[in-house]
Amino acid sequence: MNGAIDEARVYNRPLDDTEVLKLYKNSLIKVVTPNGGENWLAGTQHDIPWQVNSTIDSIRIEYSNDNGDNWFLVVDSIPAIGYSFAWILPNDISENCKVRISFIADPEVSDESDFCFKISSAFNLKVFLEGPFFGTQMTPFLNIFGYLPLSQPYNKPPWNYNGTESVTSIPNSDVIDWALVELRETTGDASTATSDSVVARQAAFLLKDGTILAGMVLVLCGFLWM
Repeated sequence: MNGAIDEARVYNRPLDDTEVLKLYKNSLIKVVTPNGGENWLAGTQHDIPWQVNSTIDSIRIEYSNDNGDNWFLVVDSIPAIGYSFAWILPNDISENCKVRISFIADPEVSDESDFCFKISSAFNLKVFLEGPFFGTQMTPFLNIFGYLPLSQPYNKPPWNYNGTESVTSIPNSDVIDWALVELRETTGDASTATSDSVVARQAAFLLKDGTILAGMVLVLCGFLWM
């Protein structure tokens, strides 16, 4: 016997016709991803792959932001044989998201994510350092002369940050320096966000145009910083 068994259920009673039909229909479509636990960034593109029985010719894709209580259309009808759809995530921030795929001809033939996944917010950071700033951007003197460390340098006073961020080489010539990003929580304005209100920190590279290095995604308390 080839292949693998994904799921098996044992019942201590006979199933009625409705239950048998439901189990059969639910086996015709399977959502592969997202299936729970993913943390995806709003506005980014992710593939939704699926598996279908050969009798399924077209499908509908929906998503929920409240664990399946309400569903919103992603795509109304696409060929099932494609087996994947490139989804640009909406700006719908939630920790209780699911995806559902259903057969156009019979919506009862469907499957949804087993568990919830998260759509997170993105913050675009720009930081300019006074010393290397010239004109409209900064000059990467430390990088040019080889003075940038390969590991985050904030593991000493006054920062005392114990993160393990490191690289084997400086990734590109636009890197200015390391930066330590802090997320602070306060009920007042920015002036009340003191060092006592820090809830998360992470080190990353700062580029000469003031942005955090693309690809170094900072995940701070459920928010993604690019």
